[in-house]
Amino acid sequence: MSAEIQRRVLTLLGDIQDVVLRTNIATAVNIIVTAYINGDSDEESARNDLIDVCENTLAIREPNIADPDVKKKVRERAEALADEIIRYAKAIRASHILLRRQRGTLLGRSPF
Repeated sequence: MSAEIQRRVLTLLGDIQDVVLRTNIATAVNIIVTAYINGDSDEESARNDLIDVCENTLAIREPNIADPDVKKKVRERAEALADEIIRYAKAIRASHILLRRQRGTLLGRSPF
C-alpha cells in the first residue's frame, strides 16, 4: 500500500484504540485497494466498498450518529476519504498497467 493511502487509513482510524479493530479496518481497506489495483474489481464497486468501510468506521468514532445532520456529515466525510483513496489507487493501477506494457515490449511481446 502506498504511503498516501496509508496516511488516509491512519486518518480514518483516528483515535480508535482497539488494536484488533484497527487491524481489521486497515486490512479491509487494503483488500479493497489491492483488488482494484490488480484489476479484480472495478472502480465503482471499490469506491462503494470503501465508502461502506469509511462510513462504518467514522460512525464508531461519532457518539451522536443517530442525529440526521451528524449522519449526513459522516457520509460526506466517508465519501471524501474513499475518493482520496481511489484517486491514489488509480495512479498506482495506471503505473502498473504502463509497466506491464513496457515489460511486454522489452521482451518482444505485443503489449496488447
